[in-house]
Amino acid sequence: MKKVGLLVLLCGICLNLLAQKALEDIKRNPALAGSQSVLYPVPDGKYTPAPSGYQPFYLSHYGRHGSRYNNGDLYKYTYQVLKKAALSGKLTAFGKDTFHKVELLYNEANGREGDLTTIGAQQHKDIAARMYKNFPEIFAGQTTTIDARSTIVIRSILSMENALQQLCALNPHIAIKHDASLHDMYFLNYNDKKIDSTRLATKKLQKQLNEKYVKCDRLMEKIFADEAYRKDSVDAKKLFFYLFKLATHTENSEISKPVDLASIFTPEELYGQWMVNNAMWYVKYANAKETGYAMPKTQVNLLRNIIVEADSCLKLNHPSATLRYGHDTVLLPLLCLMEIDGADKRMKIEDLAENGWRDYTFIPMACNIQIVFYRSSQSQKPILVKVLRNEKEAHLSIPTKSWPYYNWEEVKNHFSAQVSRHETSQFQH
Repeated sequence: MKKVGLLVLLCGICLNLLAQKALEDIKRNPALAGSQSVLYPVPDGKYTPAPSGYQPFYLSHYGRHGSRYNNGDLYKYTYQVLKKAALSGKLTAFGKDTFHKVELLYNEANGREGDLTTIGAQQHKDIAARMYKNFPEIFAGQTTTIDARSTIVIRSILSMENALQQLCALNPHIAIKHDASLHDMYFLNYNDKKIDSTRLATKKLQKQLNEKYVKCDRLMEKIFADEAYRKDSVDAKKLFFYLFKLATHTENSEISKPVDLASIFTPEELYGQWMVNNAMWYVKYANAKETGYAMPKTQVNLLRNIIVEADSCLKLNHPSATLRYGHDTVLLPLLCLMEIDGADKRMKIEDLAENGWRDYTFIPMACNIQIVFYRSSQSQKPILVKVLRNEKEAHLSIPTKSWPYYNWEEVKNHFSAQVSRHETSQFQH
């Protein structure tokens, strides 16, 4: 009994430390509170050498577009609210300084909402360059072929083109086929009305979480000099959220003058809003009870495409790669469907931070999955694969004696079983 009690105590301590880590991460780097807006983490460290006699010959990839400007009316709305208050003389000195920072961001981003930034373009050039460096057997030869596909969203197309330009510059002999068409959207960015309605039904939960974790009064009182004006003319919760979104996104922009908007928030305010965002990413795109564990199944078409394309390319007598470009809303449920690095864990949303489920580790800008296929010089030996998540060696939920390398037939059978298990009629092409 004493041992059981000690174990429970130690588990409790570990969980608390994981929760504290998220807060400490955000204190150290406030941008992490921005969840999917985090800059792509440049990988470090070395890869595990392949087993003797094996070398890579095919790479299958799905990557999110690179850094972009914020979507929607974030810049315009925030700018106009603060401008109106400034013209009415309702801002404090702190509020005027905040307005100035917002104005700089607005002027930079106006008319560019959602567009890829030069930072985002460079991210994909760098990822492609590391592909070439890490796997020259695939990319440095004279017979390599690449099939590249993108969603029809401009920032994804430009991400693809920047990656391909980099590969062409490194190896002019690469034969490239690339496309962006509605024809491929059924697997590159699948949409379903039933799933959309399921996600919309989580608004009540989001409201509850906001009430629990988001505290905006302190900041609003610092910005506005007139309490009556603030209460009558300002949607405090919306303005707080928009300021938060801008503050945690600024590092994605190439604005010439650095803007530190995150400093208007306390670490606890940033953490509180992140707690809501983290929970909603889990509920809307991961393996959550609140949405009936349905989100991974949205990517059955994509995973089937990965399997089919791999089996086709395995028959080629030359190295090749399949490169796909899309979005975080695809990559996160794909991680869950493929059961990569614990993304698919089932847990209560209030336990996410304590269990180490942090959205910014899964879906930063330019996040990607790479499956690298290895062939032995001895033809009777099995094909091996290594999975990279954001270019780091990843774990699958199936056993292997030579991690990070897995037997492709075993991986394929597991993935195929996942497709069959999750597949329903409404997800057919």
